[in-house]
Amino acid sequence: MNLTTARAAQRSKEVGIRKLIGARKHQIFIQFLIESILTTVIAIVIALLVVQLVLPFFNNLTEKQFSLPLLQGKFWFIISITALLVVILNGIYPALLLSSFKPIKILKGTGLFRIKDGFLRKGLVVVQFSFSIVLIAGTIILLKQLKFINERDGGFNRSLVFQMPMPNAAFENMDVAKQESMMNQMRESITEDAAVIAPSVATPGIGNTKVFFSGAVNWPGKNESLDPVVSPFWADDHFCRLFDLKLGEGRWLKNDLSDAKNVVINESAVKEFGLKKPVSGQPFVYLGDTGVIVGVIKDFQYKSMHEKIGAQVLKQNNNAGTFNLYVKPGVGQTAHALAAAKRIWNQNLPSYPFVYSFVEDDYAAMYAAETKYAKLVTIFSLLAVSISCLGLLGPATFSTEARSKEISIRKILGATALNILNLLSKDFIKLVVVAALIALPVAYYFGSKWLENFAYKIDLNWGIFGLAGVVALLIALTTISVHVVKAAVQNPVKTMRHD
Repeated sequence: MNLTTARAAQRSKEVGIRKLIGARKHQIFIQFLIESILTTVIAIVIALLVVQLVLPFFNNLTEKQFSLPLLQGKFWFIISITALLVVILNGIYPALLLSSFKPIKILKGTGLFRIKDGFLRKGLVVVQFSFSIVLIAGTIILLKQLKFINERDGGFNRSLVFQMPMPNAAFENMDVAKQESMMNQMRESITEDAAVIAPSVATPGIGNTKVFFSGAVNWPGKNESLDPVVSPFWADDHFCRLFDLKLGEGRWLKNDLSDAKNVVINESAVKEFGLKKPVSGQPFVYLGDTGVIVGVIKDFQYKSMHEKIGAQVLKQNNNAGTFNLYVKPGVGQTAHALAAAKRIWNQNLPSYPFVYSFVEDDYAAMYAAETKYAKLVTIFSLLAVSISCLGLLGPATFSTEARSKEISIRKILGATALNILNLLSKDFIKLVVVAALIALPVAYYFGSKWLENFAYKIDLNWGIFGLAGVVALLIALTTISVHVVKAAVQNPVKTMRHD
């Protein structure tokens, strides 16, 4: 609508001449309406072709299998309704505007730019840029939060570590001693390889623990009304060093009978249980076993950042139930370490396929939805900005053409191209500023709501929203500069001679 009304002056003489030779208002109206219909039909055809081309990329991004339902009547019904709405919004109003021009005034060159729809055109620009700024700010928030997640070490070093889930079926008929013997054999065989840092046997999902229970812990002086929910974890003596966990006090678990009933707890457990320092050496009952707390580890992200770290109790691995073998290659030795792990796996578990995954990849997979969401929002932001720029081209064209004589006179009187640029740009800058004032509080509200899904998140500061506003302003200036600069450098003599 903006582009069509802005270009009205370029077709004014055509309308004037048609009317002088007998064309009726309704005939002019129908002509421009048909043009709008044809434009819409061509746009739909192009749109369907573009959709067909980008569908593989979109399916890969969303991990879905969308297709164009060209044989479904409902699909074409939606397309028809869309086309009708586009024609109504983009065709009827401009057609009414163009068909209402007075031929005498047009041919005299007067009244072409006295179109009383400035408020409407400016309002459309403000609405478009408001949406764009909301999406730009949203994209910045999403990307900053994902960067925060990726750069946060979580309290443990997961770099290069890969894990091999042990098949339960292979151990279900073995007693604990035999299981332990096989696991120790596999672990020691891998340890002998120079490419590997001491491997560890432990509970699966170091960064994505999903098992929690209550009523499992007790200690002297415990308040009977307190029933804390704890996250259990079983690990061997190599686990702490493999993942570079930090001890706040005490020591890590040893792989001998003296530590069979002892535990290590995290800092959050100390706070939640209300234990007095020093914590190490205090009696502790866990799952019916009475032992002592031998150490306190600093909190590490044993579950998604959507949830706050809670109480965690770590105990000596007994090779019972589900467990993984964690392996950390030396720098540049990943391929060699994987080959060694596969060879040892096939020697000990020949009936089961070798399966492994990198802890880093599993950790990132927890935030796959957010990553996908960020990509989609980025794409929609680019689309919204592109549409906003097209919407801004209309008023920019209209303004430069309406003020062409003024610009020429100013240049004759000594105005520079920079003066003209400033003259024509300030009105559009005001529109973007108004859009920013509307959009930024909205972006802040929705950004805050989305971040509430995370226990650990970035701080929303006005620098983020200021950046979104500046980006939108630069985009707007870049868009209008094409017409403004052209008007600013045009020879004033030609304009005055034409008028």
